[in-house]
Amino acid sequence: MEAIRYRSARDPKGANIALLTCRGFAKAKPMGPQTWRIRLGAFGVQAICEFPEKRIEFSRTAFADPRLVGLRWERGP
Repeated sequence: MEAIRYRSARDPKGANIALLTCRGFAKAKPMGPQTWRIRLGAFGVQAICEFPEKRIEFSRTAFADPRLVGLRWERGP
């Protein structure tokens, strides 16, 4: 057995995969370290990597988790 597929704890309709061997990765070694920052704002969430420059954005509507109902998306005074 090289992988396990299991139900997501956060998304009842989703699934996760746990890799049990390195064969599941495209390369034998990491291509290089990357630092990502996560920013929450009124628009939703941004994941930002400065080098190499990459950005991924998710709108607030992408998060259907009921635990986030009380999250204060707007920041500042």
